[in-house]
Amino acid sequence: MYDFTGRDKIRCEIITTILRSCELNELNSTPLVNAGIVTPLLLFLQKGSVEMIQVTVKLLAELSSVEQNKVLIAKAGAIPVLMKFLMGHHSLDQIKVDITYILSNLASDTHNAHEIDSEAAVVRLFTMMKSKDTGLQDYSLKTLQFMAKDSQTVRKHVVEMGMVPIFYALLRGKVSTVCHQSILNILCHISRSCEDSRPIIPSADDVKYLISLLGSNASMEEKESAVIILEVLLNAEETRSTILSDDKLLTLCAEYLQQGTAKMKESVGVLLSNFAHFGLEDPTILLAFSRTNVISACKAVIDDASSSEKTRKHAAEILCYLSSHTPHLSLKRSALLTYLDITGLKK
Repeated sequence: MYDFTGRDKIRCEIITTILRSCELNELNSTPLVNAGIVTPLLLFLQKGSVEMIQVTVKLLAELSSVEQNKVLIAKAGAIPVLMKFLMGHHSLDQIKVDITYILSNLASDTHNAHEIDSEAAVVRLFTMMKSKDTGLQDYSLKTLQFMAKDSQTVRKHVVEMGMVPIFYALLRGKVSTVCHQSILNILCHISRSCEDSRPIIPSADDVKYLISLLGSNASMEEKESAVIILEVLLNAEETRSTILSDDKLLTLCAEYLQQGTAKMKESVGVLLSNFAHFGLEDPTILLAFSRTNVISACKAVIDDASSSEKTRKHAAEILCYLSSHTPHLSLKRSALLTYLDITGLKK
């Protein structure tokens, strides 16, 4: 490694002073980036001593956490340098944790995420996500999450590498909240875009775990992702029976249809509509609808002017399915037509 001798120590002290004396934020960090501080920092990262590299990545981590700096740092050529360093075998794992943290920050920008992907990052991130180091696992998965959001190539690569079963295994294991949420988001992105669901079909136990999340203390974002994944899996013959046989799912969905976020209500509406559709051939499922408050929840959603158009349409579809095939659940024809008319479904 190149030795900066005495000047290396001075540079370390300068960077350390910046880190200690300034609480970096969008007001004071962006001027530093605009002034060109990233270029010499990248040089230090490539040719500095271990001590130089340690303080450099700390400063880059601070700078990359500010939204306005993310594109600027990437434009300075940071991503190829960071990825090259990550591909190496540095003795200090904490440095790799910090670099992965920087990448997870930069990847929240779509253009940056594509650039990270162009550096063959998926394989490396896949390796690191299995690390026992919580930080390395969290930041590698968070980076992969951002990459999978907008890139079909990344999503396809993830499936082809056989990462989906590993994701489910991690979900059901002891992982951090950040890791858990990132995995669900990745699975959500993959499920939505996968034309052939066979490679992403989980086990029955994995499906039950997704359902159990809806009744847990998981975040609403995690629950939203779980509902979207279940919606896709409901269309697959391999997992449909497991989902349709769970009465608790109907009860939970009815609650979220009325009390969830706007996104959750729409997702639950789609799931319940598909649930009702597939349940038309199964009397036990239709009976399950009668034991829950799905009907009243759908009525309440349609009558609520604040409900989104999509949510109201899905609620009307559910009522339409149930009313036309189950006598004891039937609504008065005039009421049903009114609901369909309100949502624009009546022809």
